Amino acid sequence: GFDGTTLKELSWQDIDKEIIGKLNPASKIRILSGTIMSPSAKRAVQDFCAKFPASKHISYDPISSAALLQATQDCFGERVVPEYRFDLAETIVSFNADFLGTWISPIEYAAQYVTRRTINPENPSMSKHFQVESQMSLSGSNADNRILVKPSELGAAIAFLYNEIASKTGGTATSGPALNEKAKKALSIAADALLANKGKSLVVSASNNVAEQTLIHAINQLLGNIGLTVNFSNASNQRQGNDLQLSELI
Repeated sequence: GFDGTTLKELSWQDIDKEIIGKLNPASKIRILSGTIMSPSAKRAVQDFCAKFPASKHISYDPISSAALLQATQDCFGERVVPEYRFDLAETIVSFNADFLGTWISPIEYAAQYVTRRTINPENPSMSKHFQVESQMSLSGSNADNRILVKPSELGAAIAFLYNEIASKTGGTATSGPALNEKAKKALSIAADALLANKGKSLVVSASNNVAEQTLIHAINQLLGNIGLTVNFSNASNQRQGNDLQLSELI
């Protein structure tokens, strides 16, 4: 403990007594934590907030997926990371999501991915993987086609792919910033591969921009992937951070 001038030994009982003495039902208390997966820990936080009604629990993730959570809430009514099934996808397009290395659940995704990347009698054809990124990743090094864009062009690349899909499926076009011609040609090829595998394709993104993640959901919707390669039967709670609530707290 620190009394303003010197450090001194304190027991946990002393600390608890000091903190509890400052708590009352009217206290504006904020509990800041990382994503909590444990049901018992969540229940403890809920019980605390019930006892002190003016309190609020705020979650954050050092690598945020708040935009994906918000876009999923807006589009499907659930604030979760969808269950992505890389093992059911004939065509995969990833926008900066290093799903084999660092993105959300790489061990799970890699195990699924590899089942579609090995040719055998049960699996006579490989999946086709396009990786759109601005730096080399493990996923990019394994992709069939790596499409290089500037960090500032990732949103434009998502919008371009959406418009390519929308123009051929009856979707409404959207506006987007400029994208380099080489990336446009590569994404047109990716769009054709996706359209050839409706319901058996998957588009993912690591973007933390709600509008971009909403377009990703729209692409999967136009391709008929929702409920198949993108579903909610076993959604992930590995990311629960809320950037807006964290900003308000600060």
